[in-house]
Amino acid sequence: MTDTQELIQAVEAATRSRYNGDLLLHLFRGTMQTMSAVVRGQSHPTMEIKRFFNGLAAGYKFDVTVTGIEGVYGGEWLYDLGWHVQSEGFYRRQVLVLESEMTLGRIAQSDQVNGDFHKLVQARADIHVWAAALATSELLARHLENCKRQIDAFAQGTPGDYYLFILFDWSTGRTAVEGYRRPS
Repeated sequence: MTDTQELIQAVEAATRSRYNGDLLLHLFRGTMQTMSAVVRGQSHPTMEIKRFFNGLAAGYKFDVTVTGIEGVYGGEWLYDLGWHVQSEGFYRRQVLVLESEMTLGRIAQSDQVNGDFHKLVQARADIHVWAAALATSELLARHLENCKRQIDAFAQGTPGDYYLFILFDWSTGRTAVEGYRRPS
């Protein structure tokens, strides 16, 4: 079984490598469409993120739950994407949970924490991933700060809980990838 700290470091490094650039900008603009959005209502960036994390899980032999990717274990179950371990009919470990709000809408225009992020906060997983698109750099910074405040305020949270943020800034076309641990 993979050491949790090593896994967190590897996932964060792979995510930074993939998204610290203009990939999401090109997908939002439609100037690079690497795949079709096969799930109605899901953006190309959301599908790209799902495909990326699905591929990453394969290297560790984790089971994946996600909608819209052919050949994957199962559809969405509570989260937009999840990694887990099962054996002998038992659910043994929730490795990663991911929620994505990669569309212009309420999230993009608000610095507030939304209900899908609340699902991540209550999840018992090694890694919690939040992907969102925000309209401006100022909103992005305030949104990130509010997410961190929500993590820290949740009474059932555990010191050391790890979150990975993938935040796209519409005003600059840049993506911020940031890891955060709940303090002790």
